[in-house]
This record gives sequence, structure tokens and C-alpha cells, in this order.
Amino acid sequence: VETAVNCLKNAKAKRLQISVPVSTAQMEYVYHLKSAKMLDKLTTVVKDAVATGIEVEIVAKDASRAQAGFVVEIAKMATENGAKIITLCDDGGVYFPDEFAKLVKEVKESADIKVFVQPSNALQLATATAIEVIKAGADGIVTAIGAKDYLSPDNFADVLRAKGDEMQVETTLDITAIHKTVEEIKGIAKQVVSETNETHYANGVLLTADCELSDIIKEIKALGYDLSQEDTNKVYQEFKRVIEKKGEIGEREIEAI
Repeated sequence: VETAVNCLKNAKAKRLQISVPVSTAQMEYVYHLKSAKMLDKLTTVVKDAVATGIEVEIVAKDASRAQAGFVVEIAKMATENGAKIITLCDDGGVYFPDEFAKLVKEVKESADIKVFVQPSNALQLATATAIEVIKAGADGIVTAIGAKDYLSPDNFADVLRAKGDEMQVETTLDITAIHKTVEEIKGIAKQVVSETNETHYANGVLLTADCELSDIIKEIKALGYDLSQEDTNKVYQEFKRVIEKKGEIGEREIEAI
């Protein structure tokens, strides 16, 4: 917390994000903690973060695969200890729009906290999900430019232009500027990928230290392996060991593991 605050000292708008896995698999694989212990640990961190006087947001990773009621428990704890926002993420890409809307309603009815949503586009339903969670009372939608399985801001902006009035959503977004920015950034990204293709992608997909368990599971399945939870955990632990030394690895290294 202290390190993050020091990084923010010159920022005009400050917010501390506490990113934490909330599904059973992620909590046990990444932190080796059960839900009760994770809640205790998160409570301590939230208290320390709120004590700095900076706005605090909890990012609930893999919320779509959390045990029933656990996300609500986290939201209640966050409210009681002064956090202002909770972001619910569908990292596994398994939620239908109505399912995410139901979760948003449960959290909004249980805790006095702003609820943001990070929908997945793995099932090509991110835009539809954004609409349904807004209807359910979501306070914010997380988008990303050019990122696989994320809601793209230009798609979302088009929905607001076409259906915003009907949805009773007021916005000051410059939709034309959003489209222009998205196209510019996609162009830059294509150029960078092209220039680094031979060095970074010579052996397939590139995995870095930022990759989470869900990313590794996707790559394992893409390689044609169907592993048990125990074996998947072993692969992930070995991945973390190797990545600490090399910084990034590719398809060949994952297959070797």
C-alpha cells in the first residue's frame, strides 16, 4: 500500500485498486487460501488502503466462478471498511448477460457501494452483458482497446448512441473521437506486433508474469491437453518458477512443462 501511494503522489485523480481472486480455484492456486482466510486478508489490506485517504477499489477477479454469496460478503466488508467501488470480472468468460445482471443486483441490494463490471467477450456477449448490467444498476463498465475477450469501447459507444435514450442513459462521450482513437491504437498495435513477430512470437503464444491461472488453462487446452485440477496446479506452479527466471515464455516452454 505504501509503495502504491508513493507512485500516486503526483496524480491528479488518485485511486488504489486491490486486485484479488475470489473463485475457489484461483484463491487456492494463487494464494493457497480458503475463502474465510482470503476475506480476513483482504479486510486488512482494505483497512490499510482506506487509511491513506485515497479512494479504494476492489477488483474481484474471476467473480463469475466464485462460490454463491462470497462476492456479496466481499462487497459488504468493503462497504463496512470504507472502500468505494467493487469491480466484478468474468475472467473465465462463462457468464451470460442475465447471470451477470443477477450478480450485480445481489451486490447492489446488499452493500452501499459502486459496482463496476468487466464483461468478457469470450462468448461474443460482452456488449449484451454491458447493457443488461446497466439495467441491473451497474455504475461502471470496464472496456479495453484491442484486448482479446474484452468489451471494446467503440462497440459500447455505438450501443449508447443507438439505444442510450431508450435505456435512460445520459452520456457526454464523444463517440466519433472514441472510434478514431480505437483505430489509431489498433494500427499502432499491429505495427508493433509485426516488428516483434520474429523475436517474440517465433514459438507461438507469448506468456508473461502478468498471466493468471485462467490464461494458462486456456493455453493448456489450446495445446490439446485435458488436465485434472491437481495437474493444472502443478503446471501453473512450474510456470511461475520458470517465468521468474525468463520473464516471458512461449508455447514450446508450456508444452515442455
